[in-house]
Parts: sequence; structure tokens; C-alpha cells
Amino acid sequence: MGDNPSAQPSKHYSAAAIRRSFVHFLFGKGVSAVATLLVLFVLVRQLSTSEFATYTSLHALTLIIGLVSSFGIPQLLNRFLPELRTGQNNRAMYRLLCGGVVIRAMLYAVLCLLIMPVLDVVASTFKLQDWLDWVPWYFVVGFIRVNTTFIAQAVESLLWQRESQYSLAFGGLLKLAGTLYVVATGSLSLPDFIVIECVAEAAAMLMLTIVVIYRWRQDNERLSGNAGALKRDSRRYIRFASWCYLQNLTAVFYGSAPNRLFVAYFMSAEFIAIFGVIDRLIDFVRRYEPLRMFIGLIRPVLMSRFSQSQDFGKLARLANVVLQANFILLFAPLALLLVVGEPFLDWITEGKFGDITALLGAFYVVLLFTSASHLLDLLVKAVEHNRVYMFSNVLLSGSLLVAIPTIEYFGLWAIALANLVGVLMALTVINFYLRRRGYRYQPEWQQIGLVIAFSLLAAATGWLALIFALPTIVAGAVTVATYALLVLWRIPIKREDQAVVAEILPRRFRGFLRVDGAA
Repeated sequence: MGDNPSAQPSKHYSAAAIRRSFVHFLFGKGVSAVATLLVLFVLVRQLSTSEFATYTSLHALTLIIGLVSSFGIPQLLNRFLPELRTGQNNRAMYRLLCGGVVIRAMLYAVLCLLIMPVLDVVASTFKLQDWLDWVPWYFVVGFIRVNTTFIAQAVESLLWQRESQYSLAFGGLLKLAGTLYVVATGSLSLPDFIVIECVAEAAAMLMLTIVVIYRWRQDNERLSGNAGALKRDSRRYIRFASWCYLQNLTAVFYGSAPNRLFVAYFMSAEFIAIFGVIDRLIDFVRRYEPLRMFIGLIRPVLMSRFSQSQDFGKLARLANVVLQANFILLFAPLALLLVVGEPFLDWITEGKFGDITALLGAFYVVLLFTSASHLLDLLVKAVEHNRVYMFSNVLLSGSLLVAIPTIEYFGLWAIALANLVGVLMALTVINFYLRRRGYRYQPEWQQIGLVIAFSLLAAATGWLALIFALPTIVAGAVTVATYALLVLWRIPIKREDQAVVAEILPRRFRGFLRVDGAA
């Protein structure tokens, strides 16, 4: 890595390059988010409780297979593709990308084949024995989905947002169209949806593969550089990927998929379905929360610039801006949930799952803390101190053990509590580790406190609207409007930090920021 603080950012990761990608990124993510949410609403309303419980377990199982078979390859590409691109070693970069895609696909397929001889044991463990014939088919869906997502994230590292986002959006729209067609012509069953998912995911992968190959062939600099750099730095790459993989393994019992399988093992189909609804809603927010989307856009820029300047202070400052922007947007749905959550959830589930508003709110709070952990993960990856996860992730995975003796008394609340305890302990350990090695990161607590206050004030205005017997939809609109006005009145980001945001936004998106503009 370079060590010149004055080094200029690569043209591929300049502010102008981000601005060019921003509209494609925003539009593609927006279409994917709408399609995903509508499909979820249809599934909740159309599938029976037992079918939705089965789908919850199947989806979780393929995610675990993807995690175990990753071997740190996704993190490796996200970290080093930008560095190779910045160093003008495109030959090595494309070879790493191609090799990573092939190996990633082979590893997932091999693990699925190894499971097949004991498939009946796995199925009975997670209450899938009645759907044993469909489990291998869903392995195919999982194989396509995981590898499509992996390729999309890898090319995001090159800021190829149009190629990645539009391909995923196309798959999402195709899935929505297929689901609505089946509903309109009859009734939707779980086998129907598995077939729809398989076709839609395959179409997205095909489109993504074609456009990525086309983009590669159009790159006049694709043969520049020396692929021998991969062999020269192979130890560094293997070390980084190995620590990332150990990070994945030590965290295998924490998160969405492990929670779902935990519920499938210990609880009845009714509770599996209830948790499935909550978890899919939280997973939707997790996938499209601003932090994850924003990091997907600027991660390559951060890695590229840090590899040149080694300035952790600037990296931490930008991380703080991202965290504050993320919280500004995430606390708006929380205020809305406090006001209109119960009637909204009752409507989308057709009253199948009772009042889950409070429980959904608890998992949403866990999500807020998890967002901060993703941000710290970005900083840890930049300084290549992944070994800290050997400690923090053991705490994360072990936290689920807290739920075992309490699940009989508290039900799904025990999982929410265990998740919260785990993420708080992990955040503490990671921050302490970074400080001990001279990398100081301090969140802007005053700005975060303002966001929380604005959210509570907005919820209070919504409750007042309900007290005066205004319609629920009006109370929701009042809540959102109040929150938006408070944020515009005083944006909870320091004025000097707003310039950091303005630098990478197209001019038409900068109007609400209190800056004079950016180059």
C-alpha cells in the first residue's frame, strides 16, 4: 500500500466518479426495495402459516450455507479490488475478480452436495421433513441468489453501479411480476414461489454476467498492469481472507439466519411464522438501510484513499458522517412504528399473527446498534486488524445461549434481548481494540441525541393526532412531516461535516445541506 498522504485519489474513485454512479445506485436500489417489500406483503397474506414458517427456515438454511462456504472471498474482493484498480493493475484486478467468482460458486455447490447424504437429518432438525423434496430445489435458489449478490457486490467495488443495481432490480421486478400473476390466476403456494424465485434469480444472474463481461471488454485498460502481483501478495490476501472467514465462522450463531433456525428448532410453526414476519421486515430494513447502501457505494473509495494516505482520522470522520446520516433516516420509521405500527401490521398480515408491534420495535432497536457495528467493521477492514473478530464474534454467537434458558418464559423476547446484549458487548470489544492500537473512533453523541429527540417529538405529535380522533393515515403523515421539519430545521450533522456529504452528491441533491458546494 502507498504511504503518501498527499497522493491524489484514483480517477476511478474520485468524487466525480461517485456522483456519476449515484443516480444509478439510487434508482436501482429504490426499485429493488419496492419490489422486495411488495413481494413480502404478498407472501405474508397469501401463504398459510405453516408454509410461511417453512419458507422462513429454507431461506435461513441457504444463508447459513452461503456463510460457511464463503471462505472470506467476498471480503477479500471488496477490500483489494479497489486497491488494485487504484494502482492501475487492472490485469490482476480482473483476474482476482474472475477467480473469486468461480471459486465462490464451486464452494457453495460443494457444500450443498455434502449436505445431501444427511438431508433428512437436517430437514427434521428444522421442521422441514414435510417439504423434503423441495429442499434441494431451494438449494438451487440459494446457490443462484448468493452468487448473484456476491458478483453484484464485487463489481460495486469498481463503482459499476448501473450494471449491478439494474440487474438486481430486474430480478426483483420479475419476481414481483411472477408472484402477482400467480395470485391473479389462482392462489399462491410455497412450491409456486420457489419456482418463481428460481427463474427470477437466474434471470438476474444471467443479465448481470452479460453486462459485466461487456463492461470488461469495453475497458481499454483491462490489460494494464502485472498479474504477478497476485502471487507476490498472495500471503497478504490469504491472511486477510482467513481472518475474515474465521470472523464469519465465529459469528455463525448470530444474526438473522441463526435466529430463524434457532426458533425453528425450539418453537412451534406458529412462532416460526411470527418470527419470520418480524425478521423479514427487519431484514428488509437491514438490506436497504442507508448505511449499508451508502457503504456499498463509497467502500471502494474509502479503501482506495486509505491505501494511499493511511489517514485514519479522515476515515473515522467520514464514518461518523455516514452513521449520523444513517440514524437520521432510520429513526423516521421508528417514530412511524410507534404511532401506526399496530394497524399497519394487522393489515399486511390480515390479522394472522396478532400484535407484533412491540416485538418488532425491539428488534428494530437491535438493528440500530447493529448498524454501528457494520460501520466499525468498515474501519477494521481498512486497517486490516480482522483478528479482533475472534473475540467479539465469540461474544455475539455466545449471546444466543442467553435465550435458551429464558425462551420458555419470554418467548421471542428472549432472542431480542440476547441479540442486544451480544451486539453491545461486541461493539465495546472492537472499539477498545482499535483504541489500544492507536485508532481512535468516537461517535458524535450530541448529534445522535438530537436524532433520538426528533424521533420522540415526531411520535408525540402523531399520538396527539390519534387522541383527537384523526384517521390513522393522517396521524402517520403528521408524524413523518414533523420529523422531516425538525431535521430540516436543524440537520443533526455538523456544518463542517456536511461538506463531506456534499462532495460526493450530485448538485441537485445538495440543496438541503448548509454548505456552499463542493468540487
